[in-house]
Amino acid sequence: MAVGALYNRKQSSLNPNFCNVCEDFAKKFPGGAEVEMSMLFVDVRGSTALSEQMTPMEFQKLINRFYVGTTKAIAEEDGLVEKLAGDAVAAFWGAGFAGVDYTARTIRAAQRILKVMAQQKIPVGIGVHAGVAFFGAMGSAEGLVNISAIGDEVNTAARLASKAAAGEIIVSAKALTKAGIAGDGLETRHLELKGISEPVTIHVMRG
Repeated sequence: MAVGALYNRKQSSLNPNFCNVCEDFAKKFPGGAEVEMSMLFVDVRGSTALSEQMTPMEFQKLINRFYVGTTKAIAEEDGLVEKLAGDAVAAFWGAGFAGVDYTARTIRAAQRILKVMAQQKIPVGIGVHAGVAFFGAMGSAEGLVNISAIGDEVNTAARLASKAAAGEIIVSAKALTKAGIAGDGLETRHLELKGISEPVTIHVMRG
């Protein structure tokens, strides 16, 4: 009998490169903590218009290619896929599972996603941010449990993604600094985001 089978180990649903042991433990004993993380949100741009030009089956195949390509890029950089929802994917990184350069890895994943989606002619916009979030398992041992990250910084990342045009990665200045990447040569904007009192400084990556 394989060691993995003996200990009931299998691939994690959050990242196939990890096992499910910690994930199962978290689901049995819900809880979490505030931790430094980086977040990535990616959306298909103009998905409603695309769906109107396709049969339901053709659109389903497009969205599936989007899911497969996006989650593969995230897994390769040791990110955790938090959700697949409609035409969007959310993922998170932290030092505990992705290493000290986790924010740089988030940006690399975003660049890889943009490249793969361009090859497949799927228009996407991406938002990347970094900050403190509550990360853990929420729910009850008897009911539905979801492992995710929540908080203002997560909301900011989602809103940055909503501002990204097709072919753009919007990276907050905070995330770029944490990744150790200079913003020289990148377009800089100051965005007003819903629910955020002060404008957020961002940099735009393309291609």
